[in-house]
Amino acid sequence: MTAEARPSIEALLGDFEFLETWEERFTYLIDLGRHLAPMPEAEQVEENRVHGCQATVYLKAEVEGNGQPVIRLRATSDAHIVSGLIAILLRMYSGRTPRDILDYDCEAVFRRLGLEEHLSPTRRNGLHAMIKRIRALAEQHAEASGRKLRIFSTEKPAPDPAPGQAPGDATATTPEERITQALRQVYDPEIPVSIYELGLIYNIKHDPETQSVRIRMTLTTPHCPEAQVIPAKVRHAVCELPDIEDCDVQIVWEPPWNKDMMSDEAKLQLGLL
Repeated sequence: MTAEARPSIEALLGDFEFLETWEERFTYLIDLGRHLAPMPEAEQVEENRVHGCQATVYLKAEVEGNGQPVIRLRATSDAHIVSGLIAILLRMYSGRTPRDILDYDCEAVFRRLGLEEHLSPTRRNGLHAMIKRIRALAEQHAEASGRKLRIFSTEKPAPDPAPGQAPGDATATTPEERITQALRQVYDPEIPVSIYELGLIYNIKHDPETQSVRIRMTLTTPHCPEAQVIPAKVRHAVCELPDIEDCDVQIVWEPPWNKDMMSDEAKLQLGLL
């Protein structure tokens, strides 16, 4: 983590906490956007466009340094509120190493800002689209620098085990498949479907160098009576795998879970198809 990035976001958090109303905070957010460094028009091209935002957003990353390179970000938008959100994201991420970006707990910052609960659904979707783009750029640069950090999405389920191969078996083709298969064996006690098929697993990060796994997941409701039990089951299932020494499970509530996140198999099993 660079010395430059840390006080910058802390100063912003202090400013937000000083302002008493959300009208004042939104005014401050817009002012942050107005002071964004201009992005050259030559960089405002399709390859730098962030899709998934209601507003037009362009974002570009450049690597500086050799021994421990950091990523510098430039971005712009045609919407005032989105420009303010960009200013916050640049304070959070720009000037950090790829690994710091991938490990950065943006949810903790958003909780302190109280930001997402005051954004419209389209603004929240756009915010997460920008974060997803930044993390993807960081992953690319991490791989380019020889850092074999693996991050895989849960949008496309890993293939089912081969005939005769048990779920979570060490003979699975890749660590990602073994982790996914292990998660398919964890069930919500109140629903006869695995948490993976329910769409509760949002992100899985596997670091082979430290033999650790970080999982971001949600629950069907914030009032789930098994809120403590399910993460413990996930941690146990993953740590039972060969070559996995540690598993950190983080419960998040954005984006909120809904039935559309379930696999067709889960919908069929629950009579929703």
